[in-house]
Amino acid sequence: MFPPEPRTPLGRPRSESTERVGPDRRPDRGDGPSAFRRRRTGPAAGATAAGDERPWDRPGAVRRDWPAHRGELLLALADASLLLGAVSLCLGFLAPAAVACGAAAWGLSWRDLGRMRARRMDPGGLAAARRARARALAGAALGLYGALLWACFLARLYFPSHR
Repeated sequence: MFPPEPRTPLGRPRSESTERVGPDRRPDRGDGPSAFRRRRTGPAAGATAAGDERPWDRPGAVRRDWPAHRGELLLALADASLLLGAVSLCLGFLAPAAVACGAAAWGLSWRDLGRMRARRMDPGGLAAARRARARALAGAALGLYGALLWACFLARLYFPSHR
């Protein structure tokens, strides 16, 4: 009847996404729906069937259908975390807000940097996302330090040592 399907080393049937890499194909570095994409070489690199060149294949160009970067938003959130962390050294009740803003800014910038590396987001905000990640980490650390400082102060105030 039908020949058996070729199997992978793990015993599963081989599908289109796990086919072998040939000379004209290379594995995709991203985690998109297709595991392989055609290698474009020669004079037809970046040309479609109609013969026109794709604008995003030009050097230095980016795709317009990618999500825009959030560099300014991330920097604002990280700066708020840094400010709240610095003020929490004097006013301890602001420490949880500093840690929350820092964690949110760090997580969002980490996600955006991953998308930019995978070429699924506009890389124009790469430097801003890196600065935001560093500032968010510093703001969260200041918030934690402020909370620890105030916890020690309040413990000494309410539980004095009798000598």
